[in-house]
Amino acid sequence: MQIVLPMSNSPGAWHVVQASTGLATSTPQAQQGTVLVVPWSWLSWHRITVPPNSHRQLRAIAASLLEDELLQAPDQLHLSFDSHAHAVARKGGEIGVAVCEQQRLQAVWQDLANQGCLPERIVPELWPCSDGVQLHWLQTPSQAMRVWSHALGLMALPEQLPFEPQELTSRPLSDLKRLTAEPALVPQAQAWQARLARTVKVEVQDLNARLLSAAQSPWNLAQGKFEAQHPWVHALRSRWQWLRHDAQAKAHRWAWVSLVGVHVLGWGLSQWQHLVSVSHLQERIDRSFARALPNTPQLDAPAQLAQALRRLEQMHGVASPHDLPALLSAWAQAMPQHPLTQWRYQHDVLQAQNLEASAMQAARAVNWAAWGLQAELDNAQVSLRVRPVETPGTSQDLVQRAQQVQSLSARIQALRERPRNPDQTRAALQTLTALGNQQGQWRFTPSEAELQARQVSAAQLGQWLIDWPAHARVSVVQAQASASASQWQVQMNLRGTKLASMAFCAFR
Repeated sequence: MQIVLPMSNSPGAWHVVQASTGLATSTPQAQQGTVLVVPWSWLSWHRITVPPNSHRQLRAIAASLLEDELLQAPDQLHLSFDSHAHAVARKGGEIGVAVCEQQRLQAVWQDLANQGCLPERIVPELWPCSDGVQLHWLQTPSQAMRVWSHALGLMALPEQLPFEPQELTSRPLSDLKRLTAEPALVPQAQAWQARLARTVKVEVQDLNARLLSAAQSPWNLAQGKFEAQHPWVHALRSRWQWLRHDAQAKAHRWAWVSLVGVHVLGWGLSQWQHLVSVSHLQERIDRSFARALPNTPQLDAPAQLAQALRRLEQMHGVASPHDLPALLSAWAQAMPQHPLTQWRYQHDVLQAQNLEASAMQAARAVNWAAWGLQAELDNAQVSLRVRPVETPGTSQDLVQRAQQVQSLSARIQALRERPRNPDQTRAALQTLTALGNQQGQWRFTPSEAELQARQVSAAQLGQWLIDWPAHARVSVVQAQASASASQWQVQMNLRGTKLASMAFCAFR
């Protein structure tokens, strides 16, 4: 720890004492644990009585009470309070106040901070003595001074001036507890002691010893804007100032500059590589999207390509997990005890309607996620759809996004190149007419195809719906079925062949 005292007669000059060795220098060192000592002549001391509950606005209240005693405006002064001031202010009572010119203290504090010696504490060189009276013989640049320290403050008199101690200190001379003198003033102090016949021994105290004693002062003037912060903040600031200004830190400065430079260069290189990689991936996505969907604005490439692929699968009758046969098959396997009697299929969603309570209870017990499905249960209805596959967004992995776009684009190209033969589809439809014990008959027109059959059970109908579209290469876009006793009525909209853009199948 170093203790620094600004020299009053020479701005920018310092008297520095190292606490560990007691040696004095004239230049503060950039290090931690700096204590700033304010010369006794820079301070004035006051006692004020504050009202109860004044601890929250103590500074403003003190400035108001001292307004008549101060020679400057309160905003130009720095006010510090004794260590018990806030506790006393809660209940009301008398507190001690130290007043210093703020601009002068700020200049000294900033000068030390610029040299890497940010003060942790600010203490007075001399302070009021609450226990008895102390007398200090000090040598100033112009003359010797006697400084009295008592409960009300400090009082300084030239050494040659006659005095009456009882009147000056407001205490009897018998309260004198300590008498100190600088080495050059020891004879005068001893003469004064002999003249007054006092038994208090004269203590020899040079400037270094006085600064070491001041470092232990109960007063800490680092309040308000000079208030000490957390120790790690002081350590960081002190280390930074040392790194900036100390000559011995030159090698450290170059090391830090080199380290920061390497990190900045490496970060810039990595960012450039990332941008190049992103640009290449985006080009792959754009080329794949343009090849699959030319003349189409690109908003969300994976979503747009997935929708286009779904439409092509329906047109070509390619089996898909979203198709009606796949959903009916999943229901038949997951709910074998509860065959569907009324359902609706639209927009890739199968709605099982008018279910009994036992069927609803069984549906709640099924782990539909294991079947790759998403189920919504509402009263007597269950809606099944394929669980959506999350596609990477623009802020996610572009590599995965590019791979997904390329895969979708390739599947779309393969489906577009797949031949379609209406005659082959017609032949396939005609072979799949045996339902139950009756032979169904197809009737074809330019706009529709109709199949009629009778005495069809629910199980036979479900199996036929599962098998027939795959063989016929036709996808079901919309369907609805209901059963009343043994009578079934099924209506379907089919897509996938030039045979009929819209077909209806009725079962009776």
